[in-house]
Amino acid sequence: MFMQNNILMPGDSAGNYDEKWTKTFDLKFLILWLILFVILLSWTLIFDADLFDAKAFFLRAAIKLIVMMLLALGGGMLCRHYCNTDEKGYITTPKNKWFKVNYTRKIQHFAAYLVPLLSKPTEPFGIHCCFDSCNR
Repeated sequence: MFMQNNILMPGDSAGNYDEKWTKTFDLKFLILWLILFVILLSWTLIFDADLFDAKAFFLRAAIKLIVMMLLALGGGMLCRHYCNTDEKGYITTPKNKWFKVNYTRKIQHFAAYLVPLLSKPTEPFGIHCCFDSCNR
């Protein structure tokens, strides 16, 4: 009986989004990712700076990222077009709607596998291979 009250039904809101994003976990999450990025970048510069010479690899990685971002934008535009929104602009999920927000996540998962398969790999093996089996 208790769990029945905690289940979100179609159209329910998962929380109160009135608080400014800088006062929530979102800001801490962003700061954490920025700190980790600086640490990993520094680590790479110190121990394997030659990785930054692989311009073809980074160009192809940027193209893959742009394609993924365009697919995410397209999914968001589909949601805005086909899904209902409440007075605050948040998408509601009615039971009988033929298009669901979850479909955009399926598009992203499909693209995460398809985009790398369709792109030509850089030679040899991207940047370089650190496993013994690649050096044979």
